Amino acid sequence: MKGLLCAVCAVFLLAACSSGNNSGEELRQLRSRVERLEKQTGLLREGMKQTRQTLEAVEKGLARMGEGASANASGDAGPELSEDKVTKDELDDKARRFAGESLDRLLDLSRTVLDRLEQQLEQLEEEPAEPAPGPEGSPVEETI
Repeated sequence: MKGLLCAVCAVFLLAACSSGNNSGEELRQLRSRVERLEKQTGLLREGMKQTRQTLEAVEKGLARMGEGASANASGDAGPELSEDKVTKDELDDKARRFAGESLDRLLDLSRTVLDRLEQQLEQLEEEPAEPAPGPEGSPVEETI
């Protein structure tokens, strides 16, 4: 990275020196541009450092998980695994409670729907059956 930065600086300086009629303004612009590039490379280095630290943390976590899985398979449970197990048990309990509450709500809704359907059926049964109208709009009389 330093080599790239030095090369960029050298190109700018050679370009500035090669032309005989450079003004002070152009030099200031080049210097400000070099400063911006230096800041950007510094930020990139910091970002790479943070990324490297994050990757190392992930690798350590994966190694612990692998050790935990092998210890769990052999029957050895360390303190970290028991904490993870408690967390998993708590999550299982919460999930069961949520499922139970959801089923209760569903049953309550089903009961209300069934009650409404029964009420509608009772209303239909209570209404007197009117004889069907005949072709002229009068009720059909039975003739034997």
